[in-house]
Amino acid sequence: MTFIVGGNVWRELRFNSGDLMSIGASLFYAAYLLVAQKVRKRIDTLTFTALSMATGAIILFPVSILSGHRMIGFSTKTWLALLCLGLFSQLAGWLAINKAVGRLGAASVSVCLLAQPVVTAVLGIFFLNESLQPSDLIGGTLVLIGIYIVNQRR
Repeated sequence: MTFIVGGNVWRELRFNSGDLMSIGASLFYAAYLLVAQKVRKRIDTLTFTALSMATGAIILFPVSILSGHRMIGFSTKTWLALLCLGLFSQLAGWLAINKAVGRLGAASVSVCLLAQPVVTAVLGIFFLNESLQPSDLIGGTLVLIGIYIVNQRR
């Protein structure tokens, strides 16, 4: 986090709203993984995923409405894109994460999930013709080394 936001942020304790939202999101993500680990001992992956997604939808729908976000009137192409994102990125991704948490535990899964931005960057090279900066390569390498070290200790 220090590499991303800079060392001065910690010395002066001056976080911007994006930094604070990221910290909050990481705390909620950690809590989710710990709850998932505990609950997955009692219920199957599909039931847990359905319950967590339904809870998220129930909470986020009124938030979206109150925030003034448009919920209807999109083109067919947009609805198809949203459907694909929902099925593949969301549903398949969370099913895989919840299955892994139930089998491996939150500690192992949370460390391996750090590979998500690295994989995204590599896919961006192939599918979007993006290029990586030296700092991207250094950061990605450090993440992969960290994942390797943690998993070797187990």
